[in-house]
Amino acid sequence: MAKLPRLPAPDLRKTLDRYGPPTCNEARGRSLFDVSYAKRVQWADDLEKGIGRICQRKLHELDTCSPHNWLDDNIWTTYAYLSWRASLLINSNWWLHSLMIPPYPNPFCIEPWQVRRAACILHRVLDWRARMPNQHPDPDTTRTGDVTLMLCDFVYTVRVCEDDRTPLPVQTTESHIRAVALDVINRIEAGESAVPIGVLTSDDRPLDRELSTPALPFTHNASTLRAVDESIMALSFDHYTAMPWDYPTPTSLSSSQSSRASVPALDSDAEFHAHLHNIRSPPQARNIWFDKCLTLSQERNTRTGAMGEQTPVDALVPSIVFEYSVAAGIDTSTFSEPVPLPLTLEETRLRDDGEKGWTHLDWVTDKRIESQVREAEGRAQALIDNSEAGDLEFGEHGADWISNARLPPDAYTQLAIQLAWYRSRGILTATYETALTRMFNAGRTECVRSVSVEGLDFVQAAKEWERGAGCRAIQTHRRTREAATGRGIDKHLLGLKLMLEGLATHPLFTDPLFSRSQEWKLSTSGLSAGYNFRGTGFGSPWEDGYGINYLIAPNRITFCVESRFSSPLTSANKFKEYIADTILDMWAIYEAGELELTGGKNESVGGVETRAQARL
Repeated sequence: MAKLPRLPAPDLRKTLDRYGPPTCNEARGRSLFDVSYAKRVQWADDLEKGIGRICQRKLHELDTCSPHNWLDDNIWTTYAYLSWRASLLINSNWWLHSLMIPPYPNPFCIEPWQVRRAACILHRVLDWRARMPNQHPDPDTTRTGDVTLMLCDFVYTVRVCEDDRTPLPVQTTESHIRAVALDVINRIEAGESAVPIGVLTSDDRPLDRELSTPALPFTHNASTLRAVDESIMALSFDHYTAMPWDYPTPTSLSSSQSSRASVPALDSDAEFHAHLHNIRSPPQARNIWFDKCLTLSQERNTRTGAMGEQTPVDALVPSIVFEYSVAAGIDTSTFSEPVPLPLTLEETRLRDDGEKGWTHLDWVTDKRIESQVREAEGRAQALIDNSEAGDLEFGEHGADWISNARLPPDAYTQLAIQLAWYRSRGILTATYETALTRMFNAGRTECVRSVSVEGLDFVQAAKEWERGAGCRAIQTHRRTREAATGRGIDKHLLGLKLMLEGLATHPLFTDPLFSRSQEWKLSTSGLSAGYNFRGTGFGSPWEDGYGINYLIAPNRITFCVESRFSSPLTSANKFKEYIADTILDMWAIYEAGELELTGGKNESVGGVETRAQARL
């Protein structure tokens, strides 16, 4: 396999040139614009001719002594993830929810189909992992053959593959998971309950500190925590279905105890909404380990979701693995019993602990730790209660129509989001769009600053419905994809600012406009077409902003929008309406333009009755 090139440190002058105009957009159209822009050009020139050269040289020196690149080895992971102590719940973790795959079982107890489906998905995840060519894991990469399994807040490790990464037979994995489910049933029927240690992973404090006290040796908890940390991934078994507002305490998992009236009909809007919330923000943050790069959540109705923590890997990679894993149904030919046997307590598990393929992880706790768990649970629930999220499946058109209009689908979608924000707030805002730098060795992401001078022209001209302004804005956004080729400006500016610390200060970096240009009130990212996803999302990093993830398929565009109830300026549900109306209006603009061009006219489109207007 050819060696990937190193991520370059961008050219200083080009970064400073690209920083200026969009940053000054908020003053554009006012008498202060020329003065504002000239001042920042002067600061950029001063930085480039003076101390900026020293900072740039320090970045090159950092790159020389780094194993992979100057940014990801030294700056980004620490700055973006490890030094940020906000809760992973809502604030940082991403989530995915999949389409339902039949058969639809009785969704009122721990189901044998639930166990079998989980075993099949796990097997495909591990199959993907084993197939990766030229696998040379870094020293920090896990070498364990276990996954962490959580059920009713009890925590286990389950053996799923050999030491050489070869997945165990899917039927063996199923038997291990069945045994764990039976062990939980035994514990609950014996009156045992688990201290929900996993809730602490939703909190904003180091877990190892919370699990230790002066009176309690940390040795045992440290080894238990290490077993979870070193596992390949996590699997969360939900013993409830579509009950996100009240975490149910099971009295028996081997028989139906739930009220059918409390469970929405399968595949209904209410059931899917509940599924979304079960995946992204489990009730009271229970029964999930937030600090894993990939967690599969398997509900009793066989619907599957995923959540991930981004420090070790960005969402795209696990989303690809997840989509591959849920794409196939259950191949009953790989099992000795074509229909899963009911879970019964009579099943024997007489082998020694070292041979049975699973281990129960016990925690040593005291009143202080249990009090911390309750306090963390309260903070987590407050975050969940303040978060509003919902999916918009725009089915009028998708990538096929956009491409046929000779427009790049991502830029078109981004422009629609910009216009939706402008209509809702009357101004533009700093926008973060994720660009992947995976064409470079150990590359991760860069920011596409989706706001541009041309974008402002378009949203201001949109009331006159000028097609040409939209084309210019889209082409400008297309150029900003330079971020994916190592020519983005945000990570470079961050590196320069960090190299400056301890040497001096500079007005470009202390400028309030510099800070505001990084207040990403719109935090956006696109994944694949997502044929097997019902939706995907992440939280807004700002209280008065939106977190927006989107999937552009041939005939539809799916958005997941998240906002906070505490802000009077935002509403996820209302913003979804703005997006839908904006895309309909842009569609009308471009369709009218195509008709005029077909008729031999080449003037700009004006007086178009938009589809959103036509619906009023």
